[in-house]
Amino acid sequence: MAIAPLPEVTVTPIAYFPEKYFLENLAVRADGSVLITAVLQQELWYVPGPARALADPVLVHAFDHPVTGIVEVEPDMFVLSLTEGYTTHESHLVRLDLNGWAPGTPVTPEVIFTFDDRVRALNGSCLLGPGVLAVADCFAGLIWRVDLTEGARGATARVWAEHDTMAEDPDGEIPWPPQPGVNGVRGLASPVAMRAACCT
Repeated sequence: MAIAPLPEVTVTPIAYFPEKYFLENLAVRADGSVLITAVLQQELWYVPGPARALADPVLVHAFDHPVTGIVEVEPDMFVLSLTEGYTTHESHLVRLDLNGWAPGTPVTPEVIFTFDDRVRALNGSCLLGPGVLAVADCFAGLIWRVDLTEGARGATARVWAEHDTMAEDPDGEIPWPPQPGVNGVRGLASPVAMRAACCT
């Protein structure tokens, strides 16, 4: 069987960040703009879209903890993962409502859930269905199921999957810092896709 030829693509830079910035996850908004988490800098950034030329990133918010995952759970409503993976393991989910937001104006993230002491380091996350997230815990070898309340104003969480192969390798020969096990999760659900599926 013949292998289909790979399509030609053009890679075009849309934004530059300072050297040593650790960009972790992103969410593409309906207008083509992009929200990007910078884990070590504990920041959320905005890049205008649709990107046709190089743009200057705009700082949305600086958090008190490293920020990893970001998921759009309703149109312009996001849930972000904050986690102290290398120190205390303190971990939270925060709700960020960007409906009516203009770049450069302040935002007010709200903590909607604090994980218990089983969590080690939250990583990527995804929407599984309306109000349901999967969140990777890359050092504990867990995937958490998070059920959101209406409007993502609260949440509950339970271990959804657990396996040694998803955990870090403490006997590995890679120097510090520890390397993640399950390094994010991906689902096919999006608020737009779910709305279309519910209405057809």
